[in-house]
Amino acid sequence: MHYIIFDFDGTLADSWDATVKAHSEMTQRSYNETAEEMLNHRLIKPRYTKDRVYTQDETDELMKFRQDEYELKEKHELKLFKQFIQELHKLQNTKMAVVSTAYQPALDKFCTESGLSFTHVIGFGPNFSKEAKMEEIAEDWKVDLKDIYFVTDTIRDVVEAKEFLDPSKIIGCAWGFHGGDRLLEVLPKEQILHNFEDIHKFF
Repeated sequence: MHYIIFDFDGTLADSWDATVKAHSEMTQRSYNETAEEMLNHRLIKPRYTKDRVYTQDETDELMKFRQDEYELKEKHELKLFKQFIQELHKLQNTKMAVVSTAYQPALDKFCTESGLSFTHVIGFGPNFSKEAKMEEIAEDWKVDLKDIYFVTDTIRDVVEAKEFLDPSKIIGCAWGFHGGDRLLEVLPKEQILHNFEDIHKFF
């Protein structure tokens, strides 16, 4: 049995353009300025770590931001990587889950649309830490965190996950936000998927 947790944006969802456009509208910055900020700052250093405690006001503000962001993203054609979803349907003897900072209603909608049998679909808040969410899933699956594979697309996710997962089980998606060349900064080339069918090299 393989145990796999997926990120959503840039991994299961083809959402880079929609994300940049949404953030550009919300911050009143240009598309290029927004893309540069995301690729070189926002998606580099872990933000929602397990030890970070938020006040209720901070939590409410973050949740409202996520809601507004995903309402805009859906207007800009947020969609699934359908070919990758098709490859995931071929996997056998696996338990799969999704852990993301995406807005929960949007996450639920697209994960249902995928037709995949996720045991858990956990989005943004009120506990924002991906580590805490993965610990919850590992407990439900009755496995150790080191038994879990994590499939993602950003440097930030890889840096954070290396602190509590088996680094050899972190898999990068070259079709995502940071792309294959940037992921080489934090992952060996053998752990980066360049084509959707490459997932079968691991499972």
